[in-house]
Amino acid sequence: MSTLQIRELLPSFGAEVSGLEPAERLDDETCAELQRLFAERELLLFRGLDADRHFQTYLCEMLRGQGQPDPAVVDHNTARHESFYISNTRDQAAAPFGELNYHSDAMWSSVPYDVLSLWAEEVEPPVIPTRYVSVTHAWDTLPADLRARVEGKSVVQTNQTQVRGDNEDRLLIAGRDERTTTTPIGHRNPRSGRTMLYVCSMMTSKVVGLPDDESEQLLEELFVHINNPAGTWQHDWSDGDLVIWDNLAVQHARDDVAADGPVRTLRKATSPETPVGVVEQTYATQR
Repeated sequence: MSTLQIRELLPSFGAEVSGLEPAERLDDETCAELQRLFAERELLLFRGLDADRHFQTYLCEMLRGQGQPDPAVVDHNTARHESFYISNTRDQAAAPFGELNYHSDAMWSSVPYDVLSLWAEEVEPPVIPTRYVSVTHAWDTLPADLRARVEGKSVVQTNQTQVRGDNEDRLLIAGRDERTTTTPIGHRNPRSGRTMLYVCSMMTSKVVGLPDDESEQLLEELFVHINNPAGTWQHDWSDGDLVIWDNLAVQHARDDVAADGPVRTLRKATSPETPVGVVEQTYATQR
């Protein structure tokens, strides 16, 4: 029987869950409660969770759908994710240094990740936090005049990091073959059915059909709305923390991580395990 305790992180999205005991397979009641909560709140935080990679992957796959996930899929994804880390100390880890603007992973893919998660394997203070915003909430609160200007418009999403403002020297720039897709600005989440303000400062390059200057001006207004501090939740990592979120509905960002700074090793798991069109990448600068 479920004994979970729930606390809202923000009125708009997010919930902290305590009382979860990792297991090979959670009971059906607990699964149903977590799935309902995830659908409503879009992001779940578990503090100090003693979770191995298999359980982390199980949660991603379970929260993606209804009922129990296929054990064979969980086993397969766990094996594929064996070396999947965000870290400034582990060899071959992803995003080892630099700043990441708001984005959803593989937003440039026609089939991006559905669910993302990070578990803090080892972090040392002062650790760079991760910031989160709900683009479902951003769409729901979009001012009427701005909504009228984006109605019916689409944008190009790219895997090439977009440089905006004065932070180029701090950004993580990945060298890779370009991949793009075109999506509506008001984009329907295929799982929840809710509309999202589906643009991000890191991966959205332009508004289709607008001159470059008008496109950038409109995008900047949308970014300001999305990044409203009142709708931003920041997580300050401690060892064992697990954050799991709807990758389409929630964007994440971080400030500049130094390659030689305090240890920041986060174990990553997703569902599905690989989006369409993933390509190899190298990092343009070592710092």
